[in-house]
Amino acid sequence: MCADIQRAFLEIGIKENDRKYLQFLWGQDNGICLDLEGQPICALNMKRVPFEVNCSPFILAATIRTHLKKYPHLEVMQKLNDLHVDDFLCSVETLPKAKEYYKDASQILKEAGINLRKWVTSSPDLERWWKNNKVDYRGCVAESEVTQKVLGLVWNLHLDCLKVDIGNISNMKGTYLSKRSVLSICGMLFDPLGMLTPFTVRMKLLLQNTWERDLKWDEALPPDIHETFQSWLDEVDTVSQISLSRPYFLNTETEPTEIHIFSDASPKAYGCVAYFRKVTDGTISSSFIVAKCRLAPLKKLSLARLELMGALVSARFANYPPLDKQRSLRWKEFVRNRVREIQEKTNRDHWNYCRGKTNPADKLTRGLSIHALVQDDVWWHGPDWLTSQNLSFNNSADSEINETDIADELTKNYFPVMTVTEYCRNDFIDNLLSITNDYTKLIRIISYVFRFAANCRFPESKKFGPVKADERIRAENSLIRMVQEGKFQEEIKDLKRGKGVSNKSKLSSLNVFIDENGILKVGGRLKHSKLNVYSKHPIVLPTNHILTTNILVYYHKKYLHLGAQALLYQVR
Repeated sequence: MCADIQRAFLEIGIKENDRKYLQFLWGQDNGICLDLEGQPICALNMKRVPFEVNCSPFILAATIRTHLKKYPHLEVMQKLNDLHVDDFLCSVETLPKAKEYYKDASQILKEAGINLRKWVTSSPDLERWWKNNKVDYRGCVAESEVTQKVLGLVWNLHLDCLKVDIGNISNMKGTYLSKRSVLSICGMLFDPLGMLTPFTVRMKLLLQNTWERDLKWDEALPPDIHETFQSWLDEVDTVSQISLSRPYFLNTETEPTEIHIFSDASPKAYGCVAYFRKVTDGTISSSFIVAKCRLAPLKKLSLARLELMGALVSARFANYPPLDKQRSLRWKEFVRNRVREIQEKTNRDHWNYCRGKTNPADKLTRGLSIHALVQDDVWWHGPDWLTSQNLSFNNSADSEINETDIADELTKNYFPVMTVTEYCRNDFIDNLLSITNDYTKLIRIISYVFRFAANCRFPESKKFGPVKADERIRAENSLIRMVQEGKFQEEIKDLKRGKGVSNKSKLSSLNVFIDENGILKVGGRLKHSKLNVYSKHPIVLPTNHILTTNILVYYHKKYLHLGAQALLYQVR
């Protein structure tokens, strides 16, 4: 059920001192702005929060949150989560819970001067109760055509299902089509759940094709793209036949529910699709949750890299997704940041292999016609084995692994000249540190070195003048990183390979990790605290090193000769 807040923003007053920031001009003659030489135009102040201000939704949410804090009930905070700007949207299992929710929400917000109105529900029993109690509600569940817009989707109250609103897309048939109009149509089809992804990905690929051909914004589409896009438009009307049941399962009893996520990639796109799997009294059912799809970049990537990108999309969605294509699991290192994020969000033991023929994510990477999508049971409910009694995965699919892809990535990461590079870098740092023991001057020198290199590489955008803050930060990070690579070479190599630090290392008890800037930092449980990132994860510096000494001297002078403990606090 859902409801609307009556005059939501106008119920919130503005402090008198702040009203001067919300002024508007108003003519004194029946509201008509006159010439300044005739009747003067007066400036009025808004006394209530206007709808058009960017911060208005935040102010509304903050006002309601402040009011709800008066009530210690846990259910009250749940009602706050059900608020979407000026709409309330919730789902409950039984009629008594629905009545209780309505009474609590209405009473609590009424005390704040907020009136909930235009209640809508898919339950005939609740609707009859509202009618008997003279509740301000709309719609009639018994009528099959009654719909309600909910978060951009069309909610059919009678069937209790969700549909995608196609708007005026079908009116675009036979019109002049350009890259601009194709982009406009892409924005018209709002599908937050991704239920139409195999269909909409075809349109997005066409738009990408216009970029590949370097078409002008208002240039007519080439005949081949125009014909393909017109064919896609001819299928749009069929979208109205597709609906998704609003409740995931008809049985509302509390039973263990699993989430299964399938990822895949093709040379054109990559993404994932998620399903619920529930066992109730020996009966197994599955339900579509959401799908996410991304187009492959114009700069061609190997299929292996695209599959890793698909795995990353899955990892960001949930903790334990299945995976198509085992080559992503076999890499020891590939795109360091992405691998590290996947390892942080998931456990490798929970990744499984799914053959492409039964993988529903394969459909969103290649595209389907709307007619095929309507009848595709694998897309809407997952593969057949997902609802079998004995759920098992075949993780031995080495025949589908391209060993060349793995070898290429390993070769890039473990280049044999690395030892020479490390030696040269350490020698450079030692020479640089011998020039001066002034840490500020040292950072300034490195900043100018980087600026000189950038000016040579990009002469059209040369930089001059004093060193800027971003240049200083880059120089400082680079200096620390190079010193760490010289002193903690083995530890960094182990971390890059996905291994833990050796027990023989001095850093073994610090739970060290490499951050997004390539700097070695201390890990631990402080990552869950509210401290700033530098306090949670201090940078690791080698003892008895000239750089460490220079940093300590710099902070010692900066903070007027602090004691040892206070100095250590400031450095961290």
